[in-house]
Amino acid sequence: MKSNIIDVDKGMKVSGEEYALDELLNIVNTASAHKDSFVKLFEENEDEYLATFSWQSSNKWKVDFPVELHKIHSQRYVTKQQCLKVIRKVYETKTIDGFKNFINVPVHHFTLDEMLEFKKEDEMLLRSQDPL
Repeated sequence: MKSNIIDVDKGMKVSGEEYALDELLNIVNTASAHKDSFVKLFEENEDEYLATFSWQSSNKWKVDFPVELHKIHSQRYVTKQQCLKVIRKVYETKTIDGFKNFINVPVHHFTLDEMLEFKKEDEMLLRSQDPL
């Protein structure tokens, strides 16, 4: 499995490097807290990536797993420990099967945050509550 890794604070910029799983997990586990830091996993073609893992804030990472590349992506916010588990799963099986709470996001039209807000409003409406 190849990876692109950007860790802005550590000055790390890796493109197309192959890492053993334990090495990759260690890199993510010790990643610095910077909004532009991320890891992208792919097999041969970077443009057809399997998943990206991007730092969002303290103990909050965003997982992006394309269902239909550049159209529908399964996304979710996770803790660092959850992120490491998802990386392990994607590295070993190339899927996110078995993980809950992923939301399919039409990435050309909406963000994960917008989809989470829509979901929250829908749940409130189903309970006959006014979302405003």
